[in-house]
Amino acid sequence: MTAQKYYSVSYDAKVWALLLILIIGLSLTTFSLKESFFTKNLIVIGDNQKNIYLYEPPYLEVSFDDLEIDYDDYQKKLAQFMTANRDLGLSISKVDTLDKITPKAILILLDTIALSSKDEEIIQQHLKKGGALLFNSSSGFRNDASKYKGDAFIHNITGLSLSKEYGYLQFKEGLIATPKLLSPLTKQLSSGPALDLVIYDQIPLFTMPKDFSADVYMTNYAQATYPNVNGKSLPKEESGLVWHGINDQGKWVYTSLPLYTLMEAGNSSAALLKLYRGMINYLDKDVLVQAYPYLDAKSISFVSEDTEYRYESVGQFSKLSDRYKIPTTIFCVATLAKENSKLMQEVITNPYLEVGSHSYDHKAIINTSTKNYLLETEGSKKLLETVTGKEIRGFRPPREEIDTQLLNDLVKSGFTYILNLNEPRLTPYFSNNIMIIPRHGTDDYSYLVNLDWGPQEIANNMIKESHFYQELNGIYTMSTHTHLMNFSTNISILESYYKSLQKSPDIISMNGKMIYDRLSVLPKISLHVISNEKSITVKITNQASSTVKNYTFRLYSTPKEISALSTNTEATLQVNKIRLGVYDVIVSELKAGTQTQLKANYTH
Repeated sequence: MTAQKYYSVSYDAKVWALLLILIIGLSLTTFSLKESFFTKNLIVIGDNQKNIYLYEPPYLEVSFDDLEIDYDDYQKKLAQFMTANRDLGLSISKVDTLDKITPKAILILLDTIALSSKDEEIIQQHLKKGGALLFNSSSGFRNDASKYKGDAFIHNITGLSLSKEYGYLQFKEGLIATPKLLSPLTKQLSSGPALDLVIYDQIPLFTMPKDFSADVYMTNYAQATYPNVNGKSLPKEESGLVWHGINDQGKWVYTSLPLYTLMEAGNSSAALLKLYRGMINYLDKDVLVQAYPYLDAKSISFVSEDTEYRYESVGQFSKLSDRYKIPTTIFCVATLAKENSKLMQEVITNPYLEVGSHSYDHKAIINTSTKNYLLETEGSKKLLETVTGKEIRGFRPPREEIDTQLLNDLVKSGFTYILNLNEPRLTPYFSNNIMIIPRHGTDDYSYLVNLDWGPQEIANNMIKESHFYQELNGIYTMSTHTHLMNFSTNISILESYYKSLQKSPDIISMNGKMIYDRLSVLPKISLHVISNEKSITVKITNQASSTVKNYTFRLYSTPKEISALSTNTEATLQVNKIRLGVYDVIVSELKAGTQTQLKANYTH
């Protein structure tokens, strides 16, 4: 009876069986082709080149129970994390033993507060053989029997040490984090947005070794300083949240943030997922390249003056700029500039001084007539160009009032940039075909009127804020006024700041035109890198209509040393080693409409 049933197969069933055989055969053929085309252990479903494994030790639940942490909730977060990876196009496998991971794979530990000594040894060997590690929070702070053992596991890999002064801190009102711009992890967060983090528990604070930098820092809501703890600002060395580095032959990324911050960040969720994708990209690729955020500068300082009351003070501002060779911008009220045309003819001879508009007559613009909008924008530009004989490109709105109509009228009038009010981003950006420079730092009105600080206290704080933005590769803006900081009794404050700039080569002073010219050309230059076990090739394509000077990019490679770069053009190259696997490359010129190819061989 069974034999009869077996042979009494309908014609349709035979067709389906044949199709199934063909599908299986095709799958096996495809798999075989992948095996020969990709090297073994590099076959993935997503766009990651290396295998990715999420490791959950079988003994982890014991430590969660000891610390009264909800293990079931942790499992839900892990499931959400796996889904997020699939949504990002990443192929990831969950394992419960480390013998299942392949060589040079990316190993992920999430809230893995317990690790056995055997597992730690396997992870160290994984890095030694060129593997990658992404881990977080208090990884390995306990052993497999849940006994506390401290930060040794994290320290041995990263060099970070649990802060002796702060240890663990809780931020009950949440936490603001800001990504550093020049980092292989933050390329998709190019504006340096403020990330609003949800923090339920205490998080560990780590002290960075000297000459070591974080990829993401804790900041305050205004992105002007590191956060205050117990009445004082955290030092830079203990304000980091995310780091990357090399250990032996392997790469690692560590963050002190717990897993749930990635899942419960509200408005910042999308940005945090981009940050996570950047972490994976860094661990996945052997070589990455990243352009300097300002073409040839890592961070910039923009000092400007609102030239209005006590107009004669513009002379002192200009002389100081010329003496210290600091590019600056004066935003002039057009009618006052005309009244003081003789003085304007003197200051415009300063090669470091740029003239911009501070409106036609410093009256209200927003919600007035269309005629008035045009007078304050186009009218002020024409009058200032008549007085100075210079092209006027920048605009500073009175009382920081700005709306869409004003932006549109500025573009129509030929303005190319505007100095705006405070915004939670580190860099200037383009909107409606105009560059917007966000204001940062404390301006002189706040210093001299609201705070009533002394000259040295103001100068010290300006220097402190400037170095804060330097660390994050942002723009520091110092807004001054003719009747305040540039008045004769206060000009020494600005001089003290200029002296500090001469001692800070990583902070480049620029006026508005210099910033615009760099940021407008930057998107027209593309970087592409190809690497193998022996060499690195970088292709730079300049689609701009002009030659670009001193184009600078950072190269992140494997732990191998590289020899001097060579190029297929007449451009000269300068290579500066930052640390193992990190190099800054300066290309003297990129001619318009050309591709420059650089090549470097590994020395071993």
